[in-house]
Amino acid sequence: MRALRRSIPLVLCLAIAACHTWQANPSLIADNYGLPRGTRVRVHTREGAKLEFTVRNITSDSLIGRSGQDRIAVAHADISHVDTAKFSGNRTAAMVVASVLAIPAGFILLLLTSGESIAPSY
Repeated sequence: MRALRRSIPLVLCLAIAACHTWQANPSLIADNYGLPRGTRVRVHTREGAKLEFTVRNITSDSLIGRSGQDRIAVAHADISHVDTAKFSGNRTAAMVVASVLAIPAGFILLLLTSGESIAPSY
Protein backbone atom coordinates (compact mmCIF):
# COMPACT_ATOMS: atom_id res chain seq x y z
CA MET A 1 0.00 0.00 0.00
CA ARG A 2 2.92 2.34 0.74
CA ALA A 3 4.28 1.77 -2.75
CA LEU A 4 0.94 2.84 -4.18
CA ARG A 5 1.02 6.05 -2.12
CA ARG A 6 4.57 6.76 -3.26
CA SER A 7 3.62 6.37 -6.89
CA ILE A 8 0.82 8.97 -6.79
CA PRO A 9 3.17 12.01 -7.11
CA LEU A 10 4.95 10.33 -10.03
CA VAL A 11 1.65 9.68 -11.80
CA LEU A 12 0.58 13.31 -11.26
CA CYS A 13 3.86 14.61 -12.72
CA LEU A 14 3.49 12.36 -15.74
CA ALA A 15 -0.11 13.48 -16.20
CA ILE A 16 0.88 17.14 -16.17
CA ALA A 17 3.70 16.52 -18.64
CA ALA A 18 1.44 14.47 -20.90
CA CYS A 19 -1.00 17.34 -21.37
CA HIS A 20 1.46 19.61 -23.18
CA THR A 21 3.72 19.29 -26.18
CA TRP A 22 6.11 21.57 -28.06
CA GLN A 23 5.09 22.45 -31.61
CA ALA A 24 7.40 23.99 -34.18
CA ASN A 25 5.98 27.11 -35.80
CA PRO A 26 8.07 28.14 -38.82
CA SER A 27 5.50 30.78 -39.79
CA LEU A 28 6.16 32.73 -36.57
CA ILE A 29 9.31 34.30 -38.00
CA ALA A 30 7.45 35.48 -41.11
CA ASP A 31 4.68 36.91 -38.88
CA ASN A 32 7.21 38.83 -36.75
CA TYR A 33 6.57 36.23 -34.04
CA GLY A 34 2.90 37.29 -33.56
CA LEU A 35 2.94 35.75 -30.08
CA PRO A 36 0.57 36.98 -27.42
CA ARG A 37 2.09 38.04 -24.13
CA GLY A 38 2.36 35.11 -21.73
CA THR A 39 3.00 32.47 -24.42
CA ARG A 40 5.46 29.78 -23.35
CA VAL A 41 8.18 29.38 -26.03
CA ARG A 42 11.32 27.40 -26.73
CA VAL A 43 13.70 29.48 -28.86
CA HIS A 44 16.39 27.71 -30.89
CA THR A 45 19.29 30.02 -31.71
CA ARG A 46 21.50 29.79 -34.79
CA GLU A 47 24.36 28.77 -32.46
CA GLY A 48 22.37 25.71 -31.28
CA ALA A 49 21.24 26.94 -27.86
CA LYS A 50 17.69 26.29 -26.62
CA LEU A 51 16.04 28.86 -24.36
CA GLU A 52 12.64 28.29 -22.70
CA PHE A 53 10.77 31.30 -21.39
CA THR A 54 7.48 33.17 -21.23
CA VAL A 55 7.10 35.98 -23.77
CA ARG A 56 6.72 39.45 -22.24
CA ASN A 57 7.39 41.74 -25.19
CA ILE A 58 8.36 41.73 -28.86
CA THR A 59 10.37 44.70 -30.08
CA SER A 60 11.54 45.53 -33.58
CA ASP A 61 14.83 43.66 -32.97
CA SER A 62 14.28 41.26 -30.03
CA LEU A 63 12.03 38.68 -28.44
CA ILE A 64 11.94 39.42 -24.71
CA GLY A 65 10.69 37.24 -21.88
CA ARG A 66 11.24 35.79 -18.43
CA SER A 67 12.32 32.41 -17.10
CA GLY A 68 11.80 32.42 -13.36
CA GLN A 69 13.50 35.60 -12.16
CA ASP A 70 15.80 35.86 -15.19
CA ARG A 71 15.10 38.30 -18.03
CA ILE A 72 15.86 36.88 -21.46
CA ALA A 73 16.22 38.87 -24.68
CA VAL A 74 17.09 37.22 -27.98
CA ALA A 75 17.79 39.21 -31.13
CA HIS A 76 15.59 38.23 -34.08
CA ALA A 77 18.73 37.73 -36.18
CA ASP A 78 19.98 35.07 -33.71
CA ILE A 79 16.78 32.98 -33.80
CA SER A 80 16.72 29.83 -35.92
CA HIS A 81 13.15 28.83 -35.04
CA VAL A 82 10.58 29.04 -32.25
CA ASP A 83 8.49 26.25 -30.70
CA THR A 84 5.35 27.01 -28.69
CA ALA A 85 3.85 24.98 -25.86
CA LYS A 86 0.43 23.64 -26.85
CA PHE A 87 -2.23 21.59 -25.09
CA SER A 88 -2.24 18.03 -26.43
CA GLY A 89 -5.67 16.41 -26.29
CA ASN A 90 -4.40 13.08 -27.64
CA ARG A 91 -1.65 12.76 -25.04
CA THR A 92 -4.04 13.77 -22.26
CA ALA A 93 -6.63 11.21 -23.36
CA ALA A 94 -3.97 8.49 -23.54
CA MET A 95 -2.80 9.36 -20.02
CA VAL A 96 -6.37 9.22 -18.67
CA VAL A 97 -6.99 5.81 -20.29
CA ALA A 98 -3.65 4.47 -19.02
CA SER A 99 -4.44 5.71 -15.49
CA VAL A 100 -7.91 4.15 -15.52
CA LEU A 101 -6.43 0.81 -16.59
CA ALA A 102 -3.40 0.99 -14.29
CA ILE A 103 -5.29 1.51 -11.02
CA PRO A 104 -7.29 -1.77 -11.13
CA ALA A 105 -4.23 -3.60 -12.49
CA GLY A 106 -2.20 -2.28 -9.55
CA PHE A 107 -4.75 -3.50 -7.03
CA ILE A 108 -4.89 -6.95 -8.68
CA LEU A 109 -1.10 -7.13 -8.65
CA LEU A 110 -1.09 -6.09 -4.99
CA LEU A 111 -3.56 -8.86 -4.14
CA LEU A 112 -1.62 -11.47 -6.08
CA THR A 113 1.73 -10.56 -4.50
CA SER A 114 0.41 -10.19 -0.95
CA GLY A 115 -0.05 -13.94 -0.51
CA GLU A 116 -3.63 -13.49 0.65
CA SER A 117 -6.24 -15.77 -0.78
CA ILE A 118 -8.85 -14.01 -2.87
CA ALA A 119 -11.14 -17.03 -2.90
CA PRO A 120 -14.20 -16.75 -0.65
CA SER A 121 -13.95 -18.75 2.57
CA TYR A 122 -17.03 -20.71 3.76
